[in-house]
Amino acid sequence: MPYTPAHPVTAIAIDKLFPNKFNRTGLVAGTLAPDLMNFVVLRPADTGFGHSPMGMLTIGLPVSILMCYLFHKLVHGDRAAGVCCFYT
Repeated sequence: MPYTPAHPVTAIAIDKLFPNKFNRTGLVAGTLAPDLMNFVVLRPADTGFGHSPMGMLTIGLPVSILMCYLFHKLVHGDRAAGVCCFYT
């Protein structure tokens, strides 16, 4: 997919195919992590490293864990009561 924000569509499809099997927040973070540098700098960057096994372990996994942590602390917590969010 050419646009990083379009990647969570894949996570939604996986969640629909296998309901209650995967953590939705983790799926979305995992789809965004390999190309996150493109999204941050708002221009195409070298995505080869982000999609390699070494890139997934050194950048993708820590970034995904951080994104999940921040999402659950800042958005999904008690302060988000009544706010529609992806993780239920």
